[in-house]
Amino acid sequence: MVSKTNLMTIATQERLQKEFKQVQTDLKEAGRRRGDAFGPNCDWHDNAAADFAVEEFKRIGVREEELKTRLQNVEIIKPQKETGEVALGNAVIVRMGDSDEDEVLTVLGSDDSGTKKGWISYESPVGGALIGMTKGEVKTLRLGHLREDVARAITITVKQILPGDF
Repeated sequence: MVSKTNLMTIATQERLQKEFKQVQTDLKEAGRRRGDAFGPNCDWHDNAAADFAVEEFKRIGVREEELKTRLQNVEIIKPQKETGEVALGNAVIVRMGDSDEDEVLTVLGSDDSGTKKGWISYESPVGGALIGMTKGEVKTLRLGHLREDVARAITITVKQILPGDF
């Protein structure tokens, strides 16, 4: 099986590595609590504490695997210097819909999304729409594509493309 490349900033990689170390510590502690909950006689019949400890151990183990996967095949996103068209690593000043205020968005990887104000994923609907746009370009993005009666469209106007600053 071929693993996908995980694009992220150094800041996000460091955050995930720190979380991974904490989860490994939590998993060891949960394993100890699981053993304690069963007691010296390995009593598992009608043992709510043991059931809880087992579920906690499983939950933390799943999180450990998620983080391990996200930290494999990492490719670090570098700030984009070119400003001719929006690319991964650019900051972009946009006007969304009928808003009268501009927003600054930085197009990054999916794990970067939400890490800092304005950081969005290139895999998100808005981030994906921005890739390749040029200054002054307007694009209509249709949201809620699952049901025609609920779908709405929003326009995105690129006011300025900036070098990335992260």
